[in-house]
Amino acid sequence: MNGLPVKYPPSVFTFTDDPFLERLAERLEGAPDGVHELVARDLEESLKKVIDEQFQSATDPYGQPYQPPLAGNRPMQRTGALRAGMRVRAESSSDGVEVSVTSQAPYARYLQSGTSRMAPRLIVPGSAFLAPKWRGVATEAY
Repeated sequence: MNGLPVKYPPSVFTFTDDPFLERLAERLEGAPDGVHELVARDLEESLKKVIDEQFQSATDPYGQPYQPPLAGNRPMQRTGALRAGMRVRAESSSDGVEVSVTSQAPYARYLQSGTSRMAPRLIVPGSAFLAPKWRGVATEAY
């Protein structure tokens, strides 16, 4: 998943001859960055929980159950490496907050996009705005 950018027009505040107002203006100019940092931290933690819930319930981001594997084990959890290797990173940027979800398991991309012999088993939605739980987490963070 690449980013949930929200753009705000730049704010410029200027006051002269009043040190208190000048300091206040400087803080106000930096406020969007502080808000983005708070949103990034909240999104990161919340999305980790959403992904964990998906693995626990064996459902994709849209709430659909994963197709059971031929090996008969629990869907998406043969060894636990996939689940343990999931990483969520949210970073504040000048445009808002960018979120990336990666996996240390090299086969995660085949599960996510599917192969010629296997339908995709989504770990992350194609767009956060299409999966209700992911959309809810983003909305709540903002």
